[in-house]
Amino acid sequence: MKKKFLLLPLAAGFAFFSLTSYNSGAGASGFNATGAETGSGTASGCTNGGCHSAGAGINVTIELDSAGGLATTHYKAGLTYTVKITGTNSTSSVYPKFGLQLACIKGSTASATPVNAGNWASGLSSPLRNTPGGGSFDCNLVEQSTPINATTGTGGTGTTYVQSFQWTAPAAGTGDVSFWGVLNAVNGNGSDNGDAWKKAMVTIQEWPSLPTGIDNVATSSVKAYPVPFTNVLNLELGNAAGTTNITVTDMNGRVIANQTITGNTGSINTGSWAQGIYAVSVVNEGRREVITVVK
Repeated sequence: MKKKFLLLPLAAGFAFFSLTSYNSGAGASGFNATGAETGSGTASGCTNGGCHSAGAGINVTIELDSAGGLATTHYKAGLTYTVKITGTNSTSSVYPKFGLQLACIKGSTASATPVNAGNWASGLSSPLRNTPGGGSFDCNLVEQSTPINATTGTGGTGTTYVQSFQWTAPAAGTGDVSFWGVLNAVNGNGSDNGDAWKKAMVTIQEWPSLPTGIDNVATSSVKAYPVPFTNVLNLELGNAAGTTNITVTDMNGRVIANQTITGNTGSINTGSWAQGIYAVSVVNEGRREVITVVK
């Protein structure tokens, strides 16, 4: 009997052996459906041959977490992070199991021959596996090695599908990288009919180089004081108008604070922050400036 928890698309004429082999990771069978690459007929999602349903109702996100499980939008060269892919079933259909693929490439645009960025943890064991690029696709992939049970719930509405992987950031100067993933929630009925998949992508910026010394460095009119600060960091935003979004990140790339300031002055409570150097990102009317501050 054909039993299939398919992550990736089928070409119309594939044999029974191909149909069953996707249980243990479609990358091992020569397919990459993350959307990160466009060459060699690679599908963008689980689309070839009419396999599975569309992604409507399956919500998927990808998140980069630094130490302590805090989400970050930046990476620092050589540090190890956790990459988490999360799916949620918002349909009335029942999907008790799932499969997935994740890739990381340099830049934020899919290409025929993308460049891998960073390194996935080695030595993964069931239900996870590493599949190196080569042959029909270029991306290094992490994926399921066997069908994975839902993380919470029994497959119905509100069921979640979560997997995390360790990833080590690439060398300094790599610039922006992007994580591409696809998650396929399956009903286990022995065919593709009724299964649902969806892709996700997130771009992560490289942490900027630190200035020498500990002096506060500002771009344009943004100022912060005192230097160094202790329990409160005051900000002067120059000609800022309306609402300004403030994001503070530590040197491990963790987001420490998010705050909105109306007008051109404000302050942030920093009493709980550890001593160290922080980056303050200031976004106002589409303009972004970054300063470094010291506690």
